[in-house]
Amino acid sequence: MPIRGDKGLGRGFFYLRALGTQQLPDMTGCFRGCEVMTGTQPPLNHAVLINRHNPQSAIAGLTALGNMLESGRPVIVGVDYKPGGPNADGITDHFVVIAGYGEDSNGDTYLRFYDPGTAHFSNGTSPTNRFYIDSGGFLVGHTAYAPGKTYTISQVRLP
Repeated sequence: MPIRGDKGLGRGFFYLRALGTQQLPDMTGCFRGCEVMTGTQPPLNHAVLINRHNPQSAIAGLTALGNMLESGRPVIVGVDYKPGGPNADGITDHFVVIAGYGEDSNGDTYLRFYDPGTAHFSNGTSPTNRFYIDSGGFLVGHTAYAPGKTYTISQVRLP
């Protein structure tokens, strides 16, 4: 697994609430919220796409994600949670920030994420906001503010 090293990034992370929890009214609000949280502006066309029908794309995405986390950088990822998607890839529905990783009480490695899709700080930064690798090698998880949604990472944004 390419993700190793320090379990938390801990460098300058802050949640969107630090800006007064402003809600951005358009479909790019979550992506812009992630840019604010990470202090980065990745090029819109610079991403590793992860396709459920192409396992090699999952390996490429995990490798890119692991390399960025290992270098101490937060990572913006796109997630899929419903058929179709408003973004150019036709899959990605939402964006979140990978804030670090850890190991749960079962010994399973997870990626912790911050979700700008809620105005509630405690839900957006909940320790239960986690992605795990599923049996197909894809990263799936749930967010505290909408536990019924299953997020699957669909793209890793590159700096």
